[in-house]
Amino acid sequence: MEAAVLETFIKIKLLKPFDFYRPRSLAPEQQDWLRLICDRFSDALSEEREKINSLVTPEISFLFFMYGKTMAVEAVRDHDEAKIFKGLVALAVENQVFDWRDSLMVLTLLYHSAIKIGADAPDLFRRVAAISTSQTADSYLQFLASTPEQRDIVKFGFKEGTDLDGNFTYVAK
Repeated sequence: MEAAVLETFIKIKLLKPFDFYRPRSLAPEQQDWLRLICDRFSDALSEEREKINSLVTPEISFLFFMYGKTMAVEAVRDHDEAKIFKGLVALAVENQVFDWRDSLMVLTLLYHSAIKIGADAPDLFRRVAAISTSQTADSYLQFLASTPEQRDIVKFGFKEGTDLDGNFTYVAK
């Protein structure tokens, strides 16, 4: 496995949920760390992807959820479907190591963002499912097979809104 990925996991394993109590967002440097891991994962062969999955523990899984949500928001702001892909990859890296329901919440935001910007959401989900573990791939495909009502962000406690600077974001309803 690439040394940069291992070094990055060492850095993120030092982060704790309480570090994010106030900012509730990832710092640019932390986003860069997660981007590096996700980019390497999406380019890797199956064996290396398995090694990357094995480095994710429940204690750091929240970072991948945060990154996925960040990508859902940034995809809309930048009208960039590549960010939807990166967010889906983050969930594939996390691989439901914590709780599949947390993944489902972020999947819903990513799906909503993809539809909002006119991206081919099913194609993006299938592309990431193809490089995911069977467990994660199944959850992506089941999500796609669910009804629009089951994928509604309102069902997961979110609605579209704006941040303090007037930029698009998802807010609790």
